[in-house]
Amino acid sequence: MQTLPHHLPSPEIAPAERRWLAGLLLALLAARVWCVWKVQFTSDEAQHLHVVWAWANHLWPYSAAVGDRTLPYRDVFDNHTPLFHLLCAPLFRLFGETAQVMIYMRLAMLPLFAATLWLVAKIGMALFSPRAGWWAAVLAGFFPLLILKTVEFRTDELWMTAWLAVVAIAVCGPLTVRRLFALGLAVGAAFAVSMKTVLLVLALLLAGLVVLVLWWRNGGAWRGAKALAGAGAVLAGLLVVPGLIAAYFAAQHALYSAHDPVGTLYYGVIGHNLVPHPAKPGVSMPSRLFWFPVALPLLVGAAVWIFHRAARPAQGLRRALVLVMGGGFLALLHSYWPMITEQDYLPVAPLLAVLVAPGALALGEVLHARRAGLPRLALPLALVALECAGTVKFIKLRPRADEGIGPIAEALRYTDPGDFVMDAKSGAIFRRRPFYFALENVTLRRLNRGLLKDDIIERLIATRTCVASDKRLSGPVLDFLHANYLPGEGRYAVAGQRLHPAADGRTAFSIQIPATYALVASHGTAAGQLDGKPYAGKVFLDAGPHEFVSEHPSGPLNLVWAQALERGFQPDFSAKTETEAP
Repeated sequence: MQTLPHHLPSPEIAPAERRWLAGLLLALLAARVWCVWKVQFTSDEAQHLHVVWAWANHLWPYSAAVGDRTLPYRDVFDNHTPLFHLLCAPLFRLFGETAQVMIYMRLAMLPLFAATLWLVAKIGMALFSPRAGWWAAVLAGFFPLLILKTVEFRTDELWMTAWLAVVAIAVCGPLTVRRLFALGLAVGAAFAVSMKTVLLVLALLLAGLVVLVLWWRNGGAWRGAKALAGAGAVLAGLLVVPGLIAAYFAAQHALYSAHDPVGTLYYGVIGHNLVPHPAKPGVSMPSRLFWFPVALPLLVGAAVWIFHRAARPAQGLRRALVLVMGGGFLALLHSYWPMITEQDYLPVAPLLAVLVAPGALALGEVLHARRAGLPRLALPLALVALECAGTVKFIKLRPRADEGIGPIAEALRYTDPGDFVMDAKSGAIFRRRPFYFALENVTLRRLNRGLLKDDIIERLIATRTCVASDKRLSGPVLDFLHANYLPGEGRYAVAGQRLHPAADGRTAFSIQIPATYALVASHGTAAGQLDGKPYAGKVFLDAGPHEFVSEHPSGPLNLVWAQALERGFQPDFSAKTETEAP
């Protein structure tokens, strides 16, 4: 087959270059470990850990007060497919109820990061050479998006690794029936981690079609029986992991319900995420819908070009497959996916390094030959330095040592396992929310459009939730929180009110959250008559009106949930509450 002139780097790795590669990979490992402690935590991490806790508590209950009613989707909200959380549950369970769990589970992501780099290296070796493969792993590892997003505890890390396994299986050997079954198994695992795999599969099918046409036009022969056997093997492998998960939830009566889908696997991973766009007359079709049709011919043209540049047809087909799959996914994502985040790029971002590395090495060889004294590795090392500069620019460091960990410790200190904590995305991790839904972006959209019932206030009362955070709360719910909870020094407010006795010491108040309360004055425990009886310390108060007559009406009093007060909660007498603000 005729090929165009081309320059490729030497496939051999010199001893000095091996030392550079080993040193860079060790530096990358050190940087990743450093980032575990230093990079700012995100609310997504807390929500993912809360779901992992639900799985761990479902399988091995922490406390009889909670029991086993923590099956994700049925009892604890989640809008991701469950494989990642389920696999993390045994490790999570070993750590117990500790605020340091965020650090421990971040460290547990390091093997996934290492597996990702190894898969990138294998893909690069299959498409180009061992030298290009290892440099691709280095460039992928130092890429700011990867080093910053993979340090976080999130489902997308396993999703990225599973999909790179799909690509590696597809390009690292002949597509036998056994290999195609393994490919289907990896695709099924990716589906069980994220429903965004739909776009990856569509992109892979598109790339496969382009490769088949190229293969057929260059003398390939069609064998129907072999093709059907291969397709059957892929389908059989694909159904294994999702089938097992579906069977488990069906046995738990939590797979699907036409009567009330909320609380089922179907609603969590599909129904909740399908937010209909409101019909607005006069609104034109968004221009981003055309990105995929415009990108498609460009991708096909690039695939034809890269195929004919290869010395061997099989290698050219593999390069074309990776190029079209990666580019097709990006085009589909930007054209049709409703909500795009940085982590959505993780499955294909490492493949960019696979395609860039051989070009950088080849150009480095050319510059080395033309400019005496310029090292062969000057260009790839310059790219690594540029990536490091990008990481430094975009990195968000934790402002305080306890940031992200402090609120977990705070919630654990104030509450028992059976208590509820109102938190937008379950920063409390080990405690149930009174409101079923996490207040993430899709939920907020649904609430704003009236697609979900906002019964947060009713649930706070019904579950007697005495610890709450005001993050992502607004309107009447925020007003209720300010009226019935007292802020502390940390993230959480606890059930209570600021009382202002009149000149005769009387103050009337109404309780919304039934609980055991204590009255505290600025100088210590309050003294007086509560509802006509001598106040002798903490007392359970039902919902409704109450009256306290202070013996020493010298200043405001704080009515505080007694359990939090006994465990170190300090009401702030100097701060004004919302109702006191001018």
